[in-house]
Amino acid sequence: MKKLKIYFPILTLFISSFVFAQDKGDIITLDVPTAKSNVQSLISGQTTTNDADFLETGIKYKVISKSDNTVQLQALNFDKLTAKEKTDYQTKYGVAKKDLSEIYNNKIYTISRSDFDANANKFEPKERLSIGLLTLPFKARPQGDFSFDTEFNLNSTLNWSFAYTNNVSINLQVGAGIGTVGLNTSNSSGLSDNEAQDVSTITFMSGLMLQYKKVQAGIYIGVDNINNQSNYQWESNGNMWFGFGIGYDLFNLTLASESNKQ
Repeated sequence: MKKLKIYFPILTLFISSFVFAQDKGDIITLDVPTAKSNVQSLISGQTTTNDADFLETGIKYKVISKSDNTVQLQALNFDKLTAKEKTDYQTKYGVAKKDLSEIYNNKIYTISRSDFDANANKFEPKERLSIGLLTLPFKARPQGDFSFDTEFNLNSTLNWSFAYTNNVSINLQVGAGIGTVGLNTSNSSGLSDNEAQDVSTITFMSGLMLQYKKVQAGIYIGVDNINNQSNYQWESNGNMWFGFGIGYDLFNLTLASESNKQ
């Protein structure tokens, strides 16, 4: 283990602005009501007379296809209104409630490419859990003489995104992992003079992480334990460390709705 007096770095992320290019399969919303040029039914024989004059804002659409001049969009399904919902709305407001499932479900709408490029925004679910992999370039150990180590470590994490700003999510993380640590006579007992030994460790950690797209960076605290402490008596076994980490989001467990609401 190397020993060095250092100052804790302040974590700063410089994130450039980025314009999302919506592709086939993406979920988008529209900034303003957008004129359609065509509509087709996905169900054979179903009429398309009950359709939208303009594609409305606040609705999630899936990009079906794109060409130089046109884009095809399909709204994510709406639940069909019940008779009670229609009656309650009529009683409360004095007008009939429009059933959006009859207008949007199972239909593909075509709009101009220029309108799409000007008004479409990629929909990003904002309530989600994710699972990722994290490596820590260094761990700072404040016990005794201030020291840090840079041995191999790989950790799995569970991330909870609780705030968003300018395409950056702020996350709480908990995790566990494996690694190695180099033991010598300066940081442990049970070794003979000039003997060094690499041993495996298990890590438990938590931290605060910022994520832009799938790239992550954060600050962490945790503890390491070696599995043969009775033999070597490592001085940092079970003691708290601080670290800076970089990671990559493997996949999301999306909690946000994958359908539209009436």
